[in-house]
Amino acid sequence: MLWIEKSNLSELIQTLGEDWVCQTHSLISSHGKVAWLLSGGSTPRPFYEWLSKQDLDWNSIQLFLVDERMVAAHDAQSNERMLREAFGPALEKGAVLHSMVSILGNPDANLAHTAQVYAVLNDMPFLCLLGMGQDGHTASLFPNDTHSEIGLVSDSPALLFSRSPNPPHQRMSVGVSVLKQAIKTYVLFAGEAKKNVWINAPKEKLPVARVLEHLVVWSVYFTP
Repeated sequence: MLWIEKSNLSELIQTLGEDWVCQTHSLISSHGKVAWLLSGGSTPRPFYEWLSKQDLDWNSIQLFLVDERMVAAHDAQSNERMLREAFGPALEKGAVLHSMVSILGNPDANLAHTAQVYAVLNDMPFLCLLGMGQDGHTASLFPNDTHSEIGLVSDSPALLFSRSPNPPHQRMSVGVSVLKQAIKTYVLFAGEAKKNVWINAPKEKLPVARVLEHLVVWSVYFTP
């Protein structure tokens, strides 16, 4: 593990972004394409806005969500909506953003459809950005949730439903079986309170620590 700490979010984004862009150029050069598996939340949004302004071969980049609330794509709580707004310039230049929720009225049909879409990650190199909640969840894999437990094992389903303690309760998330395939995983969070959660996560067996046990190459980017 590599711990990278900066005094403010702007510096952190610059440092994270330089490595992310370098990795992206390298993977496009070697494979002709790359995927980004991206988390929602307020902390990563300025990073996404920064990325969208970079000089990249956007036609070779596909964006996927790590997790999503089971809401319409135009809903204010939708991760997809946030990504579409943040990556607006990149999407105009050829990047593709894949929806996680496209059949809102039929969760089982939606899960099957999204699983087909996400199957391309088995053959496409990807970078992953994870966050961490105050309760130690990452993606939509929550503590004390029997549904999330299914996603926290090495041979988890690629996609699963989970239940958040906060509304909207129904979520969809990738499982560890997908997360462990990332070429590199970046964990981004801010604030001393979350740092304390991070320190105690292994002892308390919180989801973020349990996920990272399965990953080979990952770094933490933190700002107070």
